[in-house]
Amino acid sequence: GARRANRFLGLLCLVIALDLAVEYFYQSRQLVAFPKLIFVQLLTSFAYGPLCLLYVRSLTSNRRAPRGRWHWLLPLLAVVLAIPLFSLSNAEVLALVYGVQDQQPSFGLWTLAALLLQLAPLALIGGYLWLSLRELCAHSERVRQQYSSLGALSLNWLRSFLWTLTALYALYVTSVLVGLLGGGSELLGSLLNLSMVIAVYAMGYRGLRQPAVFVGGLAEPQQKASDQAHAQAKPKYQRSALDESGQRALWTTLGQHMDQQRPHLDPQLSLSQLAAQMGISTNYLSQVINQESGSNFFDFVNGYRVEAAKALLRAPSSSEQALHLIGAAAGFNSRSAFYSAFKQLARCSPGEYRRQQAERKGR
Repeated sequence: GARRANRFLGLLCLVIALDLAVEYFYQSRQLVAFPKLIFVQLLTSFAYGPLCLLYVRSLTSNRRAPRGRWHWLLPLLAVVLAIPLFSLSNAEVLALVYGVQDQQPSFGLWTLAALLLQLAPLALIGGYLWLSLRELCAHSERVRQQYSSLGALSLNWLRSFLWTLTALYALYVTSVLVGLLGGGSELLGSLLNLSMVIAVYAMGYRGLRQPAVFVGGLAEPQQKASDQAHAQAKPKYQRSALDESGQRALWTTLGQHMDQQRPHLDPQLSLSQLAAQMGISTNYLSQVINQESGSNFFDFVNGYRVEAAKALLRAPSSSEQALHLIGAAAGFNSRSAFYSAFKQLARCSPGEYRRQQAERKGR
């Protein structure tokens, strides 16, 4: 499956495990035997951000290898920063770790290195989480421009995973800042460690319930560079060979095709399939939909599906049909997709709409 993505996810889990293992040695006072293991925990904080971003890019990109191999320089930088710390004796390290004031070494290069190793990850992890969320949002927009049903392509599991990491990051920032200000951060640290354990187990549980995350097939199909331009804003189409009159004519033809052939009833309808049916390029079709309807392909097709569902709900036999069957007949591939689209466009649930229609007929 998605072996490259799985490697990054595996490395991320390994980093979390190392972090928690050192924390266990610290809490149980077994760190006394190998005090410099504490530096491993400091170094792992530099790997969280790059691994998270590379995992997201591996799932949402068709590139053979994710961009930005320079990300690996950050853990290397952490190793360089940690070099002065290794000159300390084991007794001095233990005095620092457990806060024994009268046995700590005097201020020196190690102090600056330790401070940077604590503060730099705060900015780095936050920046990488923002980049990861932005990458996921861009992927979601590309999918909505290409497909009428999202399914696994929406990467809901990955979105939940990123927001979980964001919550852990917020707790981590709070814990570090409270510690630097001289407050009691022990409780926050314990809560952070417990939350990390829960997050890893939750990730495994969600992954088992949604195995497609681990076997691949989530990134959108390979497409030519010319087909990727349709997701851009209106100024992008200024170079298009399709003029305004041609665009209007295609919009009319598209409307006739949707009304007569009703392709929206196919739950797996994609932009390329609809373009092939009409004998036009995906670029032109996307341009027409984006500019004439003011929406993306996903919302455009689901608009027709909602109207089809409304017609079915107004039928006299509708009261005897289950709502999810009506949604399936209108082209929706799941009950949740049907309810979500219907509420967004009709401003009420399918059940409420059916009751409203029944009341109008009874008057």
